Amino acid sequence: MLAAGYLIAEQISHIQDMREEENLMKKRAVFGVLALVLILAFGGGALAAKQVLETKDGVIVEGVYAGDINLSGLTAKEAESAIQKYIDELEAKKITMVTGKHKDTLKLSDIGIEWSNPEILDEAMELGKSGNLIARFKDLTDLKMKNHVYDLNLQVNDKKINKFIKNTLKAYDQEAKEPSMKRSGGVFQITEEEEGLVVNSKKTIASINKLLKKNWDSDKATVKTTVKVAKPKHTAADLKKVKDLMGQRTTTYASGNRGRSQSLELSASRLNGTIIWPGETISTSLLMGERSQAGGYGTGQGYFGTDVEETVGAGICQTASTLYNAALYAELDIAQRYPHTLIVHYVDYGMDATIYAGSDYKNPMKDLKLKNPYKDPIYIESSAGGGYCTFRIYGNDTRAENREVKYISKTLSESYPNGITYIDDPTKPAGYQETTQGAFPAVKATLTKVVYVDGNETERTLLHTDSYRGANKKVIRGTKQPETTAAPSTEAPTTKPEKPGSETTKASETTKAPETTKAPETTKAPSANKAPTNQAPASDKKPEASAAD
Repeated sequence: MLAAGYLIAEQISHIQDMREEENLMKKRAVFGVLALVLILAFGGGALAAKQVLETKDGVIVEGVYAGDINLSGLTAKEAESAIQKYIDELEAKKITMVTGKHKDTLKLSDIGIEWSNPEILDEAMELGKSGNLIARFKDLTDLKMKNHVYDLNLQVNDKKINKFIKNTLKAYDQEAKEPSMKRSGGVFQITEEEEGLVVNSKKTIASINKLLKKNWDSDKATVKTTVKVAKPKHTAADLKKVKDLMGQRTTTYASGNRGRSQSLELSASRLNGTIIWPGETISTSLLMGERSQAGGYGTGQGYFGTDVEETVGAGICQTASTLYNAALYAELDIAQRYPHTLIVHYVDYGMDATIYAGSDYKNPMKDLKLKNPYKDPIYIESSAGGGYCTFRIYGNDTRAENREVKYISKTLSESYPNGITYIDDPTKPAGYQETTQGAFPAVKATLTKVVYVDGNETERTLLHTDSYRGANKKVIRGTKQPETTAAPSTEAPTTKPEKPGSETTKASETTKAPETTKAPETTKAPSANKAPTNQAPASDKKPEASAAD
């Protein structure tokens, strides 16, 4: 009980102390107000009242500034004119933009200066004139002690500065340069990557606006353009890993066929030096470029269905087929590949690859697309000339040394046409014949990949089954009859003439011919190695076809 009594007594004492302190604060506040009233009432009060009464309506009191501009004694309109005059003087000054090694000097009027906080004039007009006598006196007293300075928010015109950045500064943008490599004289030459620079418009404008808030004490200021670094995707160190020959193939062509050779050699040159980065897929059609005579391609015989016709770019399919064979031995991923409609003579069945672009080589109907499945880059070296087209594929070969790959072409069926398709030409004399297209057999064949480890077969994969259409030999024959002159006769005809149009003539017809075709010969499979040369895989040899792609 005694302890509880002491505790209650202590709490009562604490409450009394708080009340006494609160009363003391109230008394001090009252005395402060009374003191101010006494000041106003006697001597100083008369001076303060006089100062308040002397403030003029419609003008800004003494000691008010907007930035460095003295607004004292000015009307709102005069103050606005003073600020505009300052802006005009500022726009006449020059600014130098430094972008890397480039410097561009221009007047601030070229990028425009705007005033974004005109509401400060309304506040300035009210300063020292609003509130009761005490509040007004306090504001005026403060202005006597220290000037009231409003921030003058100036900024460049968005439209003008963005136009300047786009037309001038953006010209200095430098895209990052990827590393490159080329093989010359059996040696790889590598060019290092380079970082790029891109002007950061937003931060550059912020730097100029920040400068505008400072006191310009010279006729020229300098702003360093803000740029961001663009990093290349790859490095030269990646390319330095490319050192091993992973797959190669050589095919032959008739270099005397000038138009076709021209297209083949040009397309091979455009593929030379191609780098396929890890996970990347390339389009052979895209790399070959637009097939046109203006673009350097020649004219030769190419396939259109089962017809052989003159076309621009004939020969590029042999380039693609040679690349396809090299890619098989390098074990790249074949993302897209199509066989020809008719057999070709430069590779075995199932080993060809056709390209048909239609009207847009960037979006071809048929293409050869290769993907790099390795962790390191792949480099393609190609050449064509003197009747030989060669592709070599290099990379960082991580495949086991005791691992060998073979590709087997197997003919499932092969039927030879025994007919001739004649095309009648009334402009050629009867008896005239000209072969325009040789015969093509209808073929069905498979291509199989076989993997050996230490000479033992460990893997066998059917890659695809291709069907090639057959086509008859095509011959143009003349149907023009020689003109004859008959002597006039006075005797009546002994036979009734036939009615006009009773005879019909077909423009073309197909006639069976007793031609025979040699049985196919066989060729040996290449020796099992990772980078075969120009040897073809095991297959049946095809009969000679017409000179077409």
